[in-house]
Amino acid sequence: GTFSHHAVGAAAALATLHIMQEENLVENAAVVGQYLGQRLYHTFSEHPHVGDIRGRGLFWALELVQDRESKRPFPAKEKIAPALHKLAFDLGLIIYYGQGNADGSNGDLVMLGPPLITTKAQADEMVEILETAVRQKLGR
Repeated sequence: GTFSHHAVGAAAALATLHIMQEENLVENAAVVGQYLGQRLYHTFSEHPHVGDIRGRGLFWALELVQDRESKRPFPAKEKIAPALHKLAFDLGLIIYYGQGNADGSNGDLVMLGPPLITTKAQADEMVEILETAVRQKLGR
């Protein structure tokens, strides 16, 4: 086929692996990812509507809940995660979002998955924008 065993595709993949090694991108993802996680915990761990903060490397998620103690999710009809997605986008941050994580229909997640070249300063900016979006939608 036209998509398998193609020399150009193999060359591109090999060049990508070389760049990842030369620029220490995996190590950067580990270091900046740990920093990003710490910033998220520092910023959101006591927020009344953040039920969980989880992640690995540069991929992190906030679970949004009506009540932090009981972990009761927002009803799907409130569309919390899509609203935060739009607010963050309008503020200059692209985030992923998910719904239905609590019971198949209710529950909201927002996720950060920046590129491997992300710096600590950019991680700070992401957290600041996300904090602004959460404050605008959920208060505090």
